[in-house]
Amino acid sequence: MKTILAFLLLPTLLFAQKAEIKMLIDQDKLEMAKTKLDIKAGEKPEVRVCFFDTAGAELDAKKLILRVRLEEKANKAGEKDVDAVVKLRGTDKAPEGFKEMKPEADWVGPDVAKDVKPSFSIKTEGLNEKRMRKVLAGEANVKTLLSEEQKKFAASSLKLAAEAFPWEKLRRYGVIEVWKSKRDVGTLEDVTVELWRLAMDGKEPLELLEISIKTKDGDPQPVAEAAAEFYAAAEIAGFGKATGKSKTQKVIEYFRPGK
Repeated sequence: MKTILAFLLLPTLLFAQKAEIKMLIDQDKLEMAKTKLDIKAGEKPEVRVCFFDTAGAELDAKKLILRVRLEEKANKAGEKDVDAVVKLRGTDKAPEGFKEMKPEADWVGPDVAKDVKPSFSIKTEGLNEKRMRKVLAGEANVKTLLSEEQKKFAASSLKLAAEAFPWEKLRRYGVIEVWKSKRDVGTLEDVTVELWRLAMDGKEPLELLEISIKTKDGDPQPVAEAAAEFYAAAEIAGFGKATGKSKTQKVIEYFRPGK
């Protein structure tokens, strides 16, 4: 099984050894999975996450993601992790001006043809916490958090000049409350587990539960084998089969006006 999957994935693995392999738990298995993984959400979230797009989700239509994150729990240095990511999904070609950038592989399920997508991203860390809180509160534009390189990347991803990017049209998709931990899933150790709680006026709250692992350049185990082991372990644990859905898709669907 693993050998066949690795063979089918050879073209993907040629351009990316860094990968995020993840699975969004189906809603009908959510409560069971929370119990099995011993996930308990406290009164205060550990992380706050927000996405940005236009009202018509124009960025999502072009596979561009703008996401910011604030960790409420301080790290070992006594600081809070504050970061922003600009990510282009679903293409093996980097935006103009970023041709030397190496792609990563995003897995949302075991189906090679439709669930494994190349992506390119730029992440900035150590951002100003006060500025981040203003952005999360809707008091400042997300572009105030991004580096010049990220802003150029975002514009180039939409094939726009830097000054033409629709920063003023962006709206918040969130803020999302997140609880994050590490758990064992069958034979797999230290699987990242994230519980996301989505809420907005006029809608029933929605919880999303995702399990994931990351690989990196130099890992001894090929990505295809790691993915096969991951999805097999999830199924044996009773979480079912991955359906190819992602948290980001669910967030955009939930917060998009008129949906």
